[in-house]
Amino acid sequence: MKIKNKILLSIILIVLFISIAYETIFYINEKKDTNNEFIKNSELSIKLIDNAINFFIEGKKADVSSLSSIIKETKVSSTTMNLFKNYVNNHKNTTFAFFGSSNGEYLEYPIPKLSKDYDPRVRPWYLKAINSSDVEIIDPYLTLASKELMVSIVKNVNNLGVVGIGVSLKNFYLLLKTINTFKDTYLILLDEKNRILINTYNNSNILKDVSTLSKDLNLKKESALIDNNEYLVLKKNSQFLNWKYIIFSNKSIIYKKILNFNKNLLIMFTLFFIISIYYAEITSKSITKPLENLSKKIKLIKNNNFDITFDINSEGEIGTIERSLGMMTISIKKLLNEVEQKNEKLEKLNQEILNSNEELSDLNTELESMYIKTEELNTIFEKLISIISQINSNVHEEEIFSDLLTLAIDIIPNADTGSIALLTDKFEFVAAVGHNLKELQKIELKKEYMIKVKDITIIKDVNYKNINIMPKEVFEKFKKATKEISESLISPIYVGETYIGNLSVDILKGSNKHFGNDSKRIMKALSTISSSILTVKNYSKIQGKLHSQIIYSLIKILEIYDPYTKGHSEFVAKYSFEVAKKLNLNMEKCKKIYWAGLLHDIGKIFVPSTILNKTSKLTNEEFEEIKKHPISGYEILKTSEELEEIAKIVLHHHERYDGKGYPYGLLEKDIPIESRIITVVDTWNAMTSNRPYREALNIEYAIKELQKNRGTQFDANLVDVFLDIILNNEQFE
Repeated sequence: MKIKNKILLSIILIVLFISIAYETIFYINEKKDTNNEFIKNSELSIKLIDNAINFFIEGKKADVSSLSSIIKETKVSSTTMNLFKNYVNNHKNTTFAFFGSSNGEYLEYPIPKLSKDYDPRVRPWYLKAINSSDVEIIDPYLTLASKELMVSIVKNVNNLGVVGIGVSLKNFYLLLKTINTFKDTYLILLDEKNRILINTYNNSNILKDVSTLSKDLNLKKESALIDNNEYLVLKKNSQFLNWKYIIFSNKSIIYKKILNFNKNLLIMFTLFFIISIYYAEITSKSITKPLENLSKKIKLIKNNNFDITFDINSEGEIGTIERSLGMMTISIKKLLNEVEQKNEKLEKLNQEILNSNEELSDLNTELESMYIKTEELNTIFEKLISIISQINSNVHEEEIFSDLLTLAIDIIPNADTGSIALLTDKFEFVAAVGHNLKELQKIELKKEYMIKVKDITIIKDVNYKNINIMPKEVFEKFKKATKEISESLISPIYVGETYIGNLSVDILKGSNKHFGNDSKRIMKALSTISSSILTVKNYSKIQGKLHSQIIYSLIKILEIYDPYTKGHSEFVAKYSFEVAKKLNLNMEKCKKIYWAGLLHDIGKIFVPSTILNKTSKLTNEEFEEIKKHPISGYEILKTSEELEEIAKIVLHHHERYDGKGYPYGLLEKDIPIESRIITVVDTWNAMTSNRPYREALNIEYAIKELQKNRGTQFDANLVDVFLDIILNNEQFE
């Protein structure tokens, strides 16, 4: 077997071994990381929801205590129904309010249809509350009239009877529905008897045991089979109520990327096995066949037959033995022949030595050539490793594609130019060598203009195809931005089974070169790397989307608790982002300001709703409660590593430029610029929107207020920038 083939086979086996090792380690780590990510995000989601439900219930308990105090002072009278009516109408998340007296009288708003012999004193809610001095929560039940799942919050009114409110569990269903830790993720809320209260999976089996949905959900298992699908499962008890949470996510979606790696691993092992067998077969033949021939010749010599032909050009260890044996035979024949024959044979031997020297010289030349090729292969391998190592980094995919395309043109025989184009909402070039990338990116290219290929394809005169696909004016622009091409080698790029774009290299017009099978094989490997780049980058985008969904879930919690904030957070986020952009802050800061704007009032879920919705002036004690919400918001958000910097912005959004703000009284530049921006926008929207205690103020008044407080309450420069945006916005004209 030639040294060249041995070196090539050795390199292939080494590369395959490294690839298999990399794939195996990646598979183990990916599965572990995916499970940890599921647990981490699920626990955070449950914690946020549990806190939100608890704050909601605690707020309602405070409301029931207030109703109890009023009835205790006014006794049961004609005003009691008006009290219930005003309360229910002002609290949209409360379904009804009711009172059952100790003499059997029953009041409820809205007025229900009940039988004449209805006696509240025998109802479970009355019996539980009448013997208790605390506010009590009644186990969830279906209402007699609407069959709606409710929970009642009740309190004893100085033994006059029991007052209470009914809250629909729909309030909590909408909250649980916002959770989307991964695609196809669901959450179930159970009572202490393991009965389903809320089911975001299919909204069925309500008040039935959770085992009726899946037996696995009633066991201490980390996975469950539901409707023939495998789900990852996490179970948590509520910290505040006798309720439980179960969150579960479809394994086939979470592990999709890992399953793809399994396929790659299987292909690698198969290829490694086939090459190993091939290598063993070749090696075996290269050793056993020469040995058999050599054995036959030794037997002939043993029988005194010296007229044998030996292969003096044979290579390897067997070849060395055969040449030595041939020389020994010649020596014996020389001893048996006359001196004259000896001289002839000596001459022949001298000629053989000269031939051997020439062979050695040729072999040295071949080894030098192989050394140079090995060095070239090492350089290519190092470049590939460098490109692959960037996939999981923050390097933008356009940079990686540019490096990959440059490498492709270097290593694909006969390639002069090339490009990489992707299908998004249009046909878009992301890298080009030899063509004008900037001009190509200016052209409006529809998706249907891309030449799609099923596999690696050689196309002669690609512009002949383009002119038949593109409109004339588009083709003319396209032609100006590209070099004239005689032959193109095009490979499709897939993400999973989705066709996502093309990798193309070209031979320029006027050349006699052509692409061959070697070019196709290299192109296939580079196309696989392109697909991997897009797959990993797509996974990063999904993680980013997950963080966005967690933030929007927090906003939904606040809007359920304090309906007056609806739309306010979005306004503050949008215009804070616009101010940051106008100040030329980097895009990373602009995005953080946007998310902080959305979440700046999240701490208000700690403030009782009776204070938030109070229509009259707040007392000093109530205002002190309000002032705690920046710290409360900071405490909620800092528990997540991803939201830690946003938490700091939220903490300082009520500081004043003159140092008279709260919670810490920071002065001027000590206040983060992000917080200073939000302060201006937040104040504007608070003035120009309806509040529980007043109607919205007009635009002119709000402008004067901001200008009056430039340099005291607000950073003067930020006021000017914000008002410039407002005054140039048609919405505010």
